[in-house]
Amino acid sequence: VFLNKPSVLVLDETLAALEPALQANIFNTILGKYRDETCIFVTDFMPLHRKADRIIVLDKGRIVEDGSYAQLSRQKGHYHHLYQLDSVPIAGGA
Repeated sequence: VFLNKPSVLVLDETLAALEPALQANIFNTILGKYRDETCIFVTDFMPLHRKADRIIVLDKGRIVEDGSYAQLSRQKGHYHHLYQLDSVPIAGGA
């Protein structure tokens, strides 16, 4: 619970330990409540990326890509590669 409305909200892997459905629910709630503010989410939970206005991809501390989900998906660069890795099932996994 925030006591007042921040002009910038930064959440660094805040939702990582939660189930995917709960992550999405909280993410949507935050976006609704703070829709007029700048929200920065540091997350590797790919389903949330589609709702972001802007995605910044870092590699070794440097920005290597910057754009919307649609732009980065078309570029077939770092982001596209990470998204593909996230989609590959782990051998022996459920």
